[in-house]
Parts: sequence; C-alpha cells; structure tokens
Amino acid sequence: ESLAAANGVVRDVPMISVDEYCRKNQVLRIDLLKIDVEGYECRVLQGAAEILKQHPKLALELHIDLLLQSGSSAQMVWQLLEDAGMLEDRKITMVCRPDWDEVKMISRFGEIPDHGVVNLFLS
Repeated sequence: ESLAAANGVVRDVPMISVDEYCRKNQVLRIDLLKIDVEGYECRVLQGAAEILKQHPKLALELHIDLLLQSGSSAQMVWQLLEDAGMLEDRKITMVCRPDWDEVKMISRFGEIPDHGVVNLFLS
C-alpha cells in the first residue's frame, strides 16, 4: 500500500529484492529498470545492487515527500545511484509534476526539487 493512502489501510505484503528475484529466476541481464514504489526507492535500489552494476537504463519516480516518511531522502537516492556508477556518462532527464510537458536535462542533485513528484530517466 502507498504511504500516500488516505484511508490508512496497511497490509503486509511479501517482498523480494531485485537481485534475489534475478538469481532465483536466472535473469542474467536487465536492460531497463522501472521503479515506482511510493517512497521506498532507496530500499529498492539497495536490493538491486548487483543489477545496477550492469548500468541498465532507469526510469525512477521519486515521491520526495514520501521518501522522508520512509526514512530516506532524494539525496540518499542520488548518492546510491552515484555509488553504483549509474550517473557516469549517462543522459539524465527529469520531469516534475504537474508539468509533464517540460523535460529537463540535469547533471547534479541540486537540480532536483525539494518536494513533490519527480520522474528521473537515466539512459
């Protein structure tokens, strides 16, 4: 369930990391990784450490306010991407809600807004 759920319903759901899923299912390569996990982006990236070494293209939705609720931040996400080598020699574009029509090229963390929803694309 989303941290943004207004009804307060909480459910336990089984989870598996991306790396563990790939090992169990003999997935050797991922070309594109899409992450839309409502504030749990850091945990997903941490669980995809082996896959990130392959430098897949990445579509990442950041719910910046929800990241804070889950004990992380957009800066922590950026650092995880940087540590994994995902930002080196990559084209990084960003779209911020509600302005879906404006695609911005970015190159540093300071260009990411401090609230709202941001979609990052690493190619």
